[in-house]
Amino acid sequence: MTPERWEQVKKVFAAALDRQPEARSGFLSQTCGSDSALRGEVERLLSEFRQAEKLMEQPLPGVSTVTLPPAWESCTFAQDELVAGRYRIMRFIGRGGMGEVYEAQDQELGDAVALKTFRPGLAQDKATIARFKQEIQLARKVTHPNVCRIFDLGRHQLPPQGEVTFLTMELLSGETLAQRIRSAGPMSPAVALPLVEQMAEALCAAHRAGIVHRDFKSSNVMLVPSSEGTTRVAVTDFGVAHSMAVSQADEPPLTRPGQIVGTPAYMAPEQLEGGEGTVASDLYALGVVLYEMMTGCRPFRADTPASQRVAPSPRSHVPDLDPRWEAAILGCLERNPENRFASAEEVVRAIRVGAATATVAPAGTVPRQARRARGQRPLLSLALGLVSLALVVALLGPAILNWFSGVPKEKHIAVLPFKNVGSDPANQAFCEGAVETLTSRLSQLEQFHSSFWVVPASEIRGIGDPAQARRALGVTLAVTGSIERSGSNVRLIANLIDAGSRKQLASRTIDAGVAEISRLEDRTWAGVADMLRLAVEPDAKRKLSEGSTRVPGAYDFYEQGLGYVKRHGLDNYDRAIELFKQALGKDPSYALAYAGLGEAYSKKYAETKDPQWVEEARSSGQRAVQLDDKLAPVHLTLGQVYKDTGHLTEAVGEFRRTLEIDPAAVDAHIKLGATYYDLGKPEEAEESFQKAVNLRPGYGPAYSGLGWFYASRGRYEEAVPQFLTVISLAPDNSLAHQNLGGAYLKMGRYDEAIAILKKSIELKPTGVAYSNLAATYVYQGRYREAVPVMEEAVKLLRTHHMLWRNLGDAYQWSGQPAKARPAYERALKVAQDVLAVSPQDPQTLSSLALYWAKLGQKQNARTRIAQALKLAPLDNEVNFKSALIYELTGDRNRAIAAIKAAWKGGYSLVQIEKEPELAPLRTDQRYREWRQEIGKHN
Repeated sequence: MTPERWEQVKKVFAAALDRQPEARSGFLSQTCGSDSALRGEVERLLSEFRQAEKLMEQPLPGVSTVTLPPAWESCTFAQDELVAGRYRIMRFIGRGGMGEVYEAQDQELGDAVALKTFRPGLAQDKATIARFKQEIQLARKVTHPNVCRIFDLGRHQLPPQGEVTFLTMELLSGETLAQRIRSAGPMSPAVALPLVEQMAEALCAAHRAGIVHRDFKSSNVMLVPSSEGTTRVAVTDFGVAHSMAVSQADEPPLTRPGQIVGTPAYMAPEQLEGGEGTVASDLYALGVVLYEMMTGCRPFRADTPASQRVAPSPRSHVPDLDPRWEAAILGCLERNPENRFASAEEVVRAIRVGAATATVAPAGTVPRQARRARGQRPLLSLALGLVSLALVVALLGPAILNWFSGVPKEKHIAVLPFKNVGSDPANQAFCEGAVETLTSRLSQLEQFHSSFWVVPASEIRGIGDPAQARRALGVTLAVTGSIERSGSNVRLIANLIDAGSRKQLASRTIDAGVAEISRLEDRTWAGVADMLRLAVEPDAKRKLSEGSTRVPGAYDFYEQGLGYVKRHGLDNYDRAIELFKQALGKDPSYALAYAGLGEAYSKKYAETKDPQWVEEARSSGQRAVQLDDKLAPVHLTLGQVYKDTGHLTEAVGEFRRTLEIDPAAVDAHIKLGATYYDLGKPEEAEESFQKAVNLRPGYGPAYSGLGWFYASRGRYEEAVPQFLTVISLAPDNSLAHQNLGGAYLKMGRYDEAIAILKKSIELKPTGVAYSNLAATYVYQGRYREAVPVMEEAVKLLRTHHMLWRNLGDAYQWSGQPAKARPAYERALKVAQDVLAVSPQDPQTLSSLALYWAKLGQKQNARTRIAQALKLAPLDNEVNFKSALIYELTGDRNRAIAAIKAAWKGGYSLVQIEKEPELAPLRTDQRYREWRQEIGKHN
């Protein structure tokens, strides 16, 4: 067909489409006259057009909404039938214009697949089979998580029907985007954006492989839900895909010149006029799909002629649509292919960041690609468009961004564990480390945003669901995600979830090759900050990027080490140490890796009580600070190492340095308060805890810290409201229930203590909660009930000497003294191990003295308690334990004096009155007189 003849055919075809179907025959008779060849060509095109419309919404593999046939007899294959000696038929999925779709089990590989048969007429057509062979060849060139994988083309002999041809592909469970739009209507930008990003990723992957889809549409986009509440997009049906490479001369063409390929409602004008499919035509189809997502309808009827395809503004359907979306959609739907975007990636960029940096500008401007072609004149209209857009944003401020995105103003974040795609243990550790790093980086943004805070990674253990995070931690938002490693490539997907509704608000996909993996950290926190609509100024960006390594192997080992160090167990700590050393072998100046190494040694000491690891922990942390003194996380980690190993003054210095660098580091205030308390500086401790509360109202751990301080000082009436505040913020916070139960215990509110401690154990069993519950039973005289509860406590927390002492007491008071002595001996051994590292710790010294007293070693007991009292003469816990020791060793005078000092320091009078060891003392006349005297004033 000559070009002139083809132009004539196109004009007649376009004019025929303008008519109603019933009027087309008369129009062709009048227009074509005796030119039967012209009429035949136009009628062929019209026939293909009608066939394409019929197949436009055919069922896809895995669509769960297809109605099953009334009986298996109507299907080609029977349930449990073995096809081609390999595929076991499990269920019928659906039937469409092409054939039938089944779920089958691949007997060789053990995987579930979708098996798609072809109608006999199609299967016998050599051109059709060639097309589907091409589909497999092209699909295999596009290996991407957002592209439906196609496996093989097969044949099966089925008497008497004969040979059945089928295709096997990835089984996708979900619904098509077209079905979602039909059932739910237009989408919000926040819901649509992560889907659009994944569609763009799929098209970009195809285009990079030299493939254009040519039939991209909403019914070829599968939405596959995941267990994390996110949605994976899978683009299907590359059956009409076309290679952008020039075909070999000996390869027969699969389409005739001028043949219309694709679905007319989604086709670009140049395709409707018989042109080849290109990247630009795929982007046009993407624009139609975006139009559908935002408005619930398509911009054109399927029979709209190419000459009339000027898209109406989507705002004619959705008046308050974000201008960025409108600009991106209309940029895709430009009639002239040269005026469209250069890539699907640029479409997403236009939506995310607006006209200032993307190809398409608001109404009145043209894309960058077109500006290059037309010269500089359009830049004037671009500048005017930007001024008007900037003015709107300046007037409305950040509220407009939050309104469009659905992100709440109060951004209280929990970064939940990321899914490890695959079963590689190294990648699991990498996932855990990446979450830890992301949490740390985001927390550094708190100093720049008053309504934003991040839950520490240590609080997340055991929480994997956004709704659970909301109830346990009081967050408004959660970040979930996954990490997939394929060879040297890493794909990280981060999702922003509304913790209340569980709705996904946004998503980011980050791909990194081996040379880019060291940049994954910065790209991840920046992507999450963008989803949160957090403005990150250059100074903040610079600070958050400090401490990163640019050595890919070092970063990889560091993240894995971080994953292991956050787990429990000596094997994990040893593995973390090995990985941090490997990271430092790659990059000896990697300060964060030294900090991680120090933390790993500190945890190893806590596990083994071996003093040799203390010096390793300190020297590693000190080396981190020497390498980079301006990194707040490094000082915070070193401060914790010092605190854990008994070097409290040094710990204070590191926490204070952390706050100099990052004044909004609320956790540094909390840790500093706890350290001041251990140093016997209650005023400074209270001030630090109060600063944490003032800095982050609504932040549960700050109230927990202040409540713990009040309870430790015997100020239970002040402690209770703090713990109740935490529970009001996070109803399922087990620690808050545990602390509240402990306060009620000290106040003598035993029934309330039992109820709240049982609730704490129900939420999360801990050794401390069990121990407090057992103590409550003891104070009620229910000694035998206390024993099994205390036994549960030491199972959960075997390295805490006080729990072994409490178990010994439970045995002693329930009439089992033979079992009590081994428990006291175990308590003594653990306390001695602690003192080997922290010889000046008054709490441990006083506990050790008490264990000696219970074992009948009077002199050892009195020597140790004298040391403890010298170090902390006003500490109420030390004074109370000294009262027990003096009573057990026969010094009643000192015991009474110690009781008075403990009470004066804030120790609970209720506990003094209920302590079984003090029962003989309470009969002493001197005690009775003192008790009567203080009763007059209380």
